[in-house]
Amino acid sequence: KQWYQRRVAITAGDSSKSYVSQMDIANFINTLATVDFTTSGFVFCNPSADLDSVVSSLVYAYYLTSGGHQVIPVISVTKKAIRLRTEVTYYFDLLKLDLKALVYIDDPRLKHDLKSPVEVHLVDHNNFHNPLKFESFIIITIVDHHVDEKTDVKFLKKIEPVGSCCTLLTEMIKVSSFPKNFVLDDTIKKLLGGTIILDTVNLNPEKGRVTAKDKDMVAFLEIQDKDDVYNKLSTARNDVNCLSAYELLSRDCKSFHGPGYDVGVPSVSGVSWEEFKALQPTKAIENFATDQNYRFMFITMANFCNRKAERFIVVPKYPKKVARIPGLLHTLIKELDLEKIEEKKEPYKSWLVYRQKKLQLSRKVFLPLLKSYFDNLTEDH
Repeated sequence: KQWYQRRVAITAGDSSKSYVSQMDIANFINTLATVDFTTSGFVFCNPSADLDSVVSSLVYAYYLTSGGHQVIPVISVTKKAIRLRTEVTYYFDLLKLDLKALVYIDDPRLKHDLKSPVEVHLVDHNNFHNPLKFESFIIITIVDHHVDEKTDVKFLKKIEPVGSCCTLLTEMIKVSSFPKNFVLDDTIKKLLGGTIILDTVNLNPEKGRVTAKDKDMVAFLEIQDKDDVYNKLSTARNDVNCLSAYELLSRDCKSFHGPGYDVGVPSVSGVSWEEFKALQPTKAIENFATDQNYRFMFITMANFCNRKAERFIVVPKYPKKVARIPGLLHTLIKELDLEKIEEKKEPYKSWLVYRQKKLQLSRKVFLPLLKSYFDNLTEDH
């Protein structure tokens, strides 16, 4: 309730200038084609633009807009690239929501005549790298479930280590009084609930990704047939047969930067290391690192399609300087319980390939380890 009262303070304003009448989320999406960007705030999702990020951005923007001030969800990939997020395309199609009508990072309206400073809200990440090079911006709120990177905010910072960002948004909806124009219908319940179920591996405690709050919010959303929801979403996410090695790398890649280094951490899911090798990805990896200006790259691989779950970390031959940081590799081997796999054929013979024994530790754990190591390096190193 306290959060809701504060939210009203930044969203309500003059009721005579209210931007919306009551509409459901499908109609909210349709309004994005004609909305005035020059007077709006923006909710930016995680650059990976997975289902949790896309749904969080959309629902949060809709919720804030329902309070009377226009807030636009921005999907942090190009409109063309969203097809690589197969679970997103599947779920929006299932729920009859127009994915193409969302606002993407390459929308030309984001580059002209925005109010200054630009009001930014972050979901599913908490460090804004200003991808659109705004001259002036202010972070209004953050809702996230990753490690807190200590970003300053004007208003609300809600960061908790739960299984899904959608869990935190659901809790906000549950504990606040709904804005009169907000419609908590079956579509929103399925958007939020299905995402939480996917992120927590169907609320399975053995996978180490679910909390009591995740379970409580799924119960609040009244999701039926959880097994069926998870199986269909998981199948859709891992349906990567039509994707090239380059597309597998680019569909879910996170990065961080510092003096003297740019680090890319692609997450490849739905294929095993052997299946990825069969795509002969050497050239694709080199091209991807070059296109993204990565000096270092670490590939995380997760495959839960078969009966035997597996995770791998691959340090490719390119960029070459990766092999010169044994201190980092020693840290990763210890923290993630990595077992080195010896490759006998080139080019994989020169790659560092590790099987990860601690399956519950996802990139959410791996990434902070990497970032901490690089942050402590000097530019000379």
